[in-house]
Amino acid sequence: MMTASNKQKYEAKVHLVNAGKSKVFADWHHFFGVSKADFLKELKWLMEDTGFKREIAIDANNDAIIRARLLAMTPQQVAMFGECYDKDNCKVRIAHLTRYKDTRTDTVYFLDGNGWRFFPQYSLSPRDFI
Repeated sequence: MMTASNKQKYEAKVHLVNAGKSKVFADWHHFFGVSKADFLKELKWLMEDTGFKREIAIDANNDAIIRARLLAMTPQQVAMFGECYDKDNCKVRIAHLTRYKDTRTDTVYFLDGNGWRFFPQYSLSPRDFI
């Protein structure tokens, strides 16, 4: 259940995505192929968090990460680097993450939905600007 404050923030973020003014969604869509419907669905899950323990992140395999890096390069850089990834093997999903603090070591980790440690490169928390 979303609090009134989070509902207002969620609606503002949805408006930015729909208006084409969300840099995060634009990047995730361009570099990883995340659809608007998937992004908004995961954003809703994120904003239902009342304790700031949730994050969403790109979970991509190696081929998808290389593809994203190549998309950020100039044509000359791509020619030098070469397209060294399998276009048919690019797998991307938005992962649900939960913040976990190990009280013995005072270390903060993220756990994915399966309980595995996750080290996100591209993540979004409820407090982030989109």
